[in-house]
Amino acid sequence: MHPCAGGYGLPGRHSTEPCFTHTVHFVRTRIHEHRSLPHQVNAINIVNSHRLVMGHHGSADGTADMKADADEAPHAAGTDAARSQVGKTQLLRREDVTMEDFSHYSSLFNQALQDAPHKVVLFVDMVGSTDLKLRSPEVEWLPTMGRFLDLVDEAVRKHGGTVVKYLGDGVLAVFGDEQAANAINAAIMIQESLEADNDGNRLRNCQCRVGLATGKVVEYEGPGGVVDYVGTVVDLAARLSNAASAGAIWADMATTDAANLNKISSRVGRALKRGSREYVSEHEQKVDLKGFAKSIIYKEVIWAQASKGVSNEVTTMMADRAANQRRSDEPAQRTVEGTVTSWMAEPGRGFIRTTDEGDFYVDRRFLGGGGTDLTVGRTVMFIPRPATRADGRPVAGCTVQDGQQVTGQFVTLHDRYGFIRLADSSGNPMNIFVYLGAKATTYEIGQAVTVTLAPGRRGGLQGLVLDVGSGQTSAAA
Repeated sequence: MHPCAGGYGLPGRHSTEPCFTHTVHFVRTRIHEHRSLPHQVNAINIVNSHRLVMGHHGSADGTADMKADADEAPHAAGTDAARSQVGKTQLLRREDVTMEDFSHYSSLFNQALQDAPHKVVLFVDMVGSTDLKLRSPEVEWLPTMGRFLDLVDEAVRKHGGTVVKYLGDGVLAVFGDEQAANAINAAIMIQESLEADNDGNRLRNCQCRVGLATGKVVEYEGPGGVVDYVGTVVDLAARLSNAASAGAIWADMATTDAANLNKISSRVGRALKRGSREYVSEHEQKVDLKGFAKSIIYKEVIWAQASKGVSNEVTTMMADRAANQRRSDEPAQRTVEGTVTSWMAEPGRGFIRTTDEGDFYVDRRFLGGGGTDLTVGRTVMFIPRPATRADGRPVAGCTVQDGQQVTGQFVTLHDRYGFIRLADSSGNPMNIFVYLGAKATTYEIGQAVTVTLAPGRRGGLQGLVLDVGSGQTSAAA
């Protein structure tokens, strides 16, 4: 069966209707034919307008609407600005918008608030679509987007959901409040279908991320009978999707609590004979999302062999926040950053230059974390100590350098980060910041850990975990 079989018609329509992929080809052809025509409308949703082309409005077979939409689309799509708006708005003429429309929506929303239904909201976001459009001609990226939307539509309909609208590189769909498991399975089917198409070279590295949220939504019917949804739950589904990494499925606690986990299944899960509760992450996760005052608690749906985690943007944001917060949490100490200007392996001593505090003396007694030598030109961090003699330079205590592997013990642990303590042979201690992410809850105070030191985003050095000891040890003094 053709993957697009069934089309996008109303329930009960014949499966011989043209699929979205064919519509994209038709509209793209007309774009090139009419590229020189003037811009006559504000914006065009080439992707969304296929719902009209498929016969959702007008004549029974959709031919009249197909001709009307095909004739309108090229005029707007002939400009770069309009092409960049693929799927973002419905076909709209400036002269059609009046003050009556605004009062119409005001009354619609007031009425909708009287009876806000519970829905499971699914938001799918295609990853890297902007980059795809910038580096590829329309003839390449339009079929990719078309195939992506076909797969999403098929998965949603198969599991009893409804596609509400297409938003360029995103899709909004809803399920009934008792269909949480169906919504999760639809999300799994989307990810599995994309993975299969990528592996089969039908798509080239086309990935998406999915957010699910459950609760009351504002449902209203706009002009033309189009039903739409707005509200915090809709926003939450979209924000969860944006925060997840490629291939991930994130669901808020209302969704996972409402879902019958016995009904959730994936190809990998079945092959591994995964238990029902193994399809969601064991621990609750927290994430800060734009527009939400409090951290959102969610769980990840484990449809593949392992979790997919958070996006790079969210990881960076969390690390920055933790780095800012650590100034108040870190045990009192002052560290200084500098550069090794000289080091003599024999007898094992040298000097470090700082920007604001001059030069510091260092020898092997003052190397932290088990270090034995320094490298000229490397960045180091140390604890400033007074000179050991009247005419000498101040000493760099517990000196560690960029790229060094050190072993210490956890002395503090927080939500997503902690500090390990190092010491030199003279007893000078230093606390090193280590970002741990969601795994912070798996560590214990006093546990030994080996890290590689690297420059922190806010200056200084921080630890990247390499290995964690199985038993507890006492922290260095």
